[in-house]
Amino acid sequence: MFICLIGIDGSGKTTVAKALLKRVEALGWNATYTWCKFESNLFKILIYLKNTFFVRERDWRENFERSRTIKTSLFANRFAAWLYQTYLLAAYWFNIVIKVSIPLLMGRDCICDRYIYDTFVDLAIDLRYSDQTMIAKIERYMRYVPKPDIVFHFTVPADVALNRKGDIPSRDMWDEKSRKYDLFADVAEIISLDGTLSVNTLLEQIESHLADRMRR
Repeated sequence: MFICLIGIDGSGKTTVAKALLKRVEALGWNATYTWCKFESNLFKILIYLKNTFFVRERDWRENFERSRTIKTSLFANRFAAWLYQTYLLAAYWFNIVIKVSIPLLMGRDCICDRYIYDTFVDLAIDLRYSDQTMIAKIERYMRYVPKPDIVFHFTVPADVALNRKGDIPSRDMWDEKSRKYDLFADVAEIISLDGTLSVNTLLEQIESHLADRMRR
């Protein structure tokens, strides 16, 4: 079973994913938890260099705004945008192979905290994808990676997310990301869950959906 939990920052995905792992392990599942949003050591080095030599604001929100300005200017160049997207998606594919494909091939159940949907929402913000382009790119990329058996989309109001996560730099960006998640969840018929509910209530709802899926 390949289960994905996706959604905006501060919606409770990680807390519920780790609790779900304990719950299914107690039921005898051979399960693993993985955090599967894109990450790259090269990007970490580049971000460190950028923060060290180009972005020196004292406040991290000023740092974010300056970084966003640099990204906007850089990705106005089509070749730079293509190169960034190509590298990111190729490197991300290898991450997925290690974190998801191999465990699944070994017969393990995989609980995935974030997946390609989250990565493409970030790309859509950085590269100014239209909604239609974002959806088309997700569907195309899905041909080359494991397809989840079930996807849960966690939603919360902005004020709840901002209270939970003190490192959300921009309300405007949060709103745009949230809108894109909602759009794709509607198009792909993903199961949406209210992230303001208690962990136990959310686990009960997830278990009910899993039981329905396994009976099919």
